[in-house]
Formats: sequence, C-alpha cells, structure tokens
Amino acid sequence: MRDEEQARRRRILGRAVFGIATEISRFRSGSSTISDLESRVDVWVGSMSEVVDPEQFETWRREANRIEFVNASMIDEGRTGSTPEENETIQETLATLEVMCRPWTDLDDLERRVLEMLVAGDEPRMRRLQ
Repeated sequence: MRDEEQARRRRILGRAVFGIATEISRFRSGSSTISDLESRVDVWVGSMSEVVDPEQFETWRREANRIEFVNASMIDEGRTGSTPEENETIQETLATLEVMCRPWTDLDDLERRVLEMLVAGDEPRMRRLQ
C-alpha cells in the first residue's frame, strides 16, 4: 500500500477514534444521552469500515452494537432511563471502548506538560479549559 494511502487511512481512523472518545466523555459528563451516544458512536464506527481490517472493524462494531441494544430496549419499553443491568452493560462497553481508543488518545509527558502550561492560571476561561 502506498504511503499516501496509509496516511489517509490513519487520519480517518484517528478522527474516528477521537470522535468516539469525545462522545464517551460527553456521555460520562452528562451532556449527552444514551441515544446521542449510540447514534454518534455508530457514525464514527461506520466511518472506519474501509480503513481497518475486517476483524478490527467487527470488534468496534460489536461494542457499538451493545450500546445500540441498550438504547433500543429503552425505546421499545418507553423508558427514559436504563436498568441496573443495562447500566452495567453501558459501563463495561464504555470501558472497553476507552481501552480501544487509548493508543490514539494517550498523551506523552511532554504533550501533557505543554497542555497544562497552556491552561495554567486562575482566569475563569482557563478554569473551564482545565
């Protein structure tokens, strides 16, 4: 495979992984619902279909399907909240997805120090970024 094609595939995969990590953060912070999480993760996983090998894609798809199953159960039963069992499934799935995202989202020490310096201070806007 040409270097340009590999770079293109890597960019697409990187964007998708960062998108998934962002959606997980939004859900964990309470700023999105399970329905939002399910639909957005599904889109990001779908964008990977042509840039990762089929086995890797199926691993991502399997985890996205677990979120979809919980969301569908809630919709089918007319519920706005999840059951304790569904909560456990969601938390396990999010933990698995976070591990899958980690190679793409971990910062090295230098990156972390630079970011900390960029948002240092007591100004209200900086506190939000921190």
